Amino acid sequence: MEELTSILLVTRDNIDYTRDCLRSINQYTPEPHELILVDNGSTDGTVAYLRSVPHAQVIQMSEPAGWAACVNRALEDAIGDYILLLDAASYVTAGWLERLIASLSEPEIGAVGPLTNIALTNPVQDVDPDYTDIQGINAFAETLARENAGQGQIVPNLALFCWLMPQSTFERVGKLDEELTIFTAQDYCLRMRLAQLKLKLARDVFVHRSYVTPWTAEELEADNLRFRQKWERVRGTLVQRAEELAGGSPPQGP
Repeated sequence: MEELTSILLVTRDNIDYTRDCLRSINQYTPEPHELILVDNGSTDGTVAYLRSVPHAQVIQMSEPAGWAACVNRALEDAIGDYILLLDAASYVTAGWLERLIASLSEPEIGAVGPLTNIALTNPVQDVDPDYTDIQGINAFAETLARENAGQGQIVPNLALFCWLMPQSTFERVGKLDEELTIFTAQDYCLRMRLAQLKLKLARDVFVHRSYVTPWTAEELEADNLRFRQKWERVRGTLVQRAEELAGGSPPQGP
């Protein structure tokens, strides 16, 4: 039996981008997969559209929540051998999922992501495409796949806009931190590396991003502070446990 991939999308308005994303999945994803679509308070007809998508599981959040909380809700229902987080303003191309799964062939790889046109927080995933329409996206992705066939790169971080991991990674690392917003990906990548798992960039996969929600400087600064404070606490806990183990006494606390 072929392995199943759970594809998780979070939506909030922007129905045209969502339509393009789901149509591209339908067209270019012959591999067995389930769609779990979480709507976070749309008012533009998105929910009605999602309910018209064949075989999709649609979840409506009872009240507006952060993106991480919406993903965590979808993760509760995901039954796939693989879990794929995909931004609803993405556009996938031929062979995308097959090549992402192939990049997980080594057991130490905990997650894999593609190249894209808008990487923002992770420039290593960024490329400069020359297309101007959907047909151009497909041609660009095909050329990139051919020229970079089988190429991968171990990286310290990956963006979560298109993130594939085996179910075992989720079971090992857990849910996303709902206290964070902009630094959610960096946090999860650090937790993976603490779990002795590696992150891999699949250089033969390209996924287009049509839109990225902008952040204000104040939002960036506030979330960076939350992120740094969390990891200062984690570092203190790890140092304390290392000292206790080195001294021969059992570690205290959770």
